[in-house]
Amino acid sequence: MPKYNGVDVTPEQLLTYIRVNLGSFIDKNVAEFRPYSIEDRGKWQSPNPMNTVVTFDIKDKNFGNIDDASVMVTNFSSRGWMFSTVQNPDDNQHPVSGNRFFGYKSNNDGSYTFFAIGADRLTGYLDNRFGDPLAFLQANKLWESFQLNIVNFVNKNGGKATALPSFSIQPTWKHVKRIF
Repeated sequence: MPKYNGVDVTPEQLLTYIRVNLGSFIDKNVAEFRPYSIEDRGKWQSPNPMNTVVTFDIKDKNFGNIDDASVMVTNFSSRGWMFSTVQNPDDNQHPVSGNRFFGYKSNNDGSYTFFAIGADRLTGYLDNRFGDPLAFLQANKLWESFQLNIVNFVNKNGGKATALPSFSIQPTWKHVKRIF
């Protein structure tokens, strides 16, 4: 675990620091992070961010801001929080529908694994009909930058961290639908 101001940090404290400072852990060339409103800014910074709405301004180096994606904190504990995609009047629908959970687990050797795990699919009719690899390409860039920036933060602050390989499975919805 890293140190913060010379003091050992607990896993809960590190997770809280990551949450409150989420915008500093993502590549600003891929997305920018902001609370949706002034009220949401206060809730996001609080000890309990339940029902906070935040927005990711998704970017592309050639096209600038290509989409906005708002999510709400729909589950929260000292061991993690969940974002669920939402639609709002300013951003319309999120490019994907689903959930992403951020948390940590204790390992048998006394170390910890911090993770982000999600399940989502494209939201729009045309996206579902024809597919949109850009949506998942940008999402993968976003969450990989998040992971690497956390590793760098921990290592720069006296801890020891490595990034595990990320993986993504993107089944075609019509094949998944047949199973159910």
